[in-house]
Amino acid sequence: MRVFALIPAKAHSRRLPGKNIKPLAGQPLFMHGVRVALAAIEIDQVYVSSDSPGILAMVSDEGVGGLLRPPRLCTDDATNFQVMCHHLSEWRKAGQEPDILVLLQPTTPFRTAQGLDTIIRRFAADLDADSAITVASTARVHGRLEAGYWVPEQSATTPFCRIQADGNRLEATGHAILLRPRVTLDHGSLLGERILPELLPADWLDIDIDTSSDWELAQAYATGVMEKIT
Repeated sequence: MRVFALIPAKAHSRRLPGKNIKPLAGQPLFMHGVRVALAAIEIDQVYVSSDSPGILAMVSDEGVGGLLRPPRLCTDDATNFQVMCHHLSEWRKAGQEPDILVLLQPTTPFRTAQGLDTIIRRFAADLDADSAITVASTARVHGRLEAGYWVPEQSATTPFCRIQADGNRLEATGHAILLRPRVTLDHGSLLGERILPELLPADWLDIDIDTSSDWELAQAYATGVMEKIT
């Protein structure tokens, strides 16, 4: 079984300019995903996908494959699904198709190689699962806006109108997405029908860096921590 890791690292970001190359604990943000993937013993090959030759040059001496995206996959509207489908096609042309593809988004850098290996092993052993994704329990009550007012979901209220959370709710964190391309991407789906939930390991910080506030939190947490993650 061949396992590839893919780290998507565009050069530009609308909300936090240049975030993928901003230094976090002494190295570009996207490199934390690269380091963890390289340290994971269950991953056979690591690739970085980018629209920037400069970003790809940063990993040229790391034993990492650099994948330069075509212009159509460099827009703000381009999705990871489209990027993975494109690279899967290129891998197949080269006779290097993965059985499992692991997507490691740069914006969730707080992972460990050991934890990632555990998730990969569990997914590989569950042959009925199309994909796996990290999830976390949430005690937050979800709702929607109606005429300018917030309306909680029906399941979130008791007959006495006391708001309480559903203890069974899980939300995707995006730290790791694992999939079998033949039963997901080949059928026009990112995750397929049978999605294996992997509870976020306790030592993986649940943060997705998208704004300057997120970045400040990540910087504060990274001090004295990042050197321990592999």
